[in-house]
Amino acid sequence: MPYTFGLDFVRTVLTKKGTSAAYPGMLEHPPVDTLQVMEPETYLANKVVDPPTIPDLNKLIAPDYDRYDFGGMGAFDIFLLARQYAPKGDAKEYYPHWRGGYYLAAHAKSAPKDQIALLFFSRWDSAAAAKAFALLYSAYTPTRYHLKDAGMLGSGGGDLRFQWDVGPQGQVVIQTSGNDVLVLEGFDADTIERLRAALLPDSQPTGDESANTLHNR
Repeated sequence: MPYTFGLDFVRTVLTKKGTSAAYPGMLEHPPVDTLQVMEPETYLANKVVDPPTIPDLNKLIAPDYDRYDFGGMGAFDIFLLARQYAPKGDAKEYYPHWRGGYYLAAHAKSAPKDQIALLFFSRWDSAAAAKAFALLYSAYTPTRYHLKDAGMLGSGGGDLRFQWDVGPQGQVVIQTSGNDVLVLEGFDADTIERLRAALLPDSQPTGDESANTLHNR
């Protein structure tokens, strides 16, 4: 962890629990995730994030895609995203509300080797926090893909959905469902619907979604 978060973490444990907890105790019972380091009160209260269940992603993206990379996305990753996507904002508006996440990078068998699709699933402590992160991510998407327009916003059952068509790179979809956010970049329409049905089974239709698609022109 960066020095500031790490030092603040040790200082807080030392102040609240004493030297035994801050030194030998921390070696015997280290923090389980970056959230506990960044938010020491969660470590002191032994609050552990229950990671979301991960389905068989390889099966869900088959047969047109192969897995390229896979990993977890922690509170510190959210901190970095927030600093990059909204450098004038306060990253603390986002990362304390993180409650688990992971990513999958995939390669379409028919695509150039350097064209990678991305799945990013995250869980939050409330629907409001999920929407806030979806808005943060969607606001930066046009910059990443050099789009002239911001994404169209659809809503259904209180959920949000943003969608872009970015030409040969496929589609970009950002959708919330309760406390969950699903980001899909570079997958074809059929794979997007299959992933969405599996990862956001409780999501509601957002009306005429074809009207909520922007094209990269």
